[in-house]
Amino acid sequence: MREDFYERARNKVGLLKLRAMYQAESWPDWVDQDDDDALCPIVGKPEDIHIVVTGGPGKHSAFVPTFGTSKSVTRKIEIRA
Repeated sequence: MREDFYERARNKVGLLKLRAMYQAESWPDWVDQDDDDALCPIVGKPEDIHIVVTGGPGKHSAFVPTFGTSKSVTRKIEIRA
């Protein structure tokens, strides 16, 4: 599923330049930065996509976007007896 999202979730280079939402240094090397119609993935690699299922239909549904090149952090929490 991550690989599919990685392949499909792309933005045009020209739009990214226009909005200045992403820095070109964070784009994969294979992205043609001179081609405004080239597609750039929204993350560096499929493993950077985290799928979380929670909530239900309606107004309580949500997604949690990141900002720029931020990374998620996961830690195991152990409950003491």
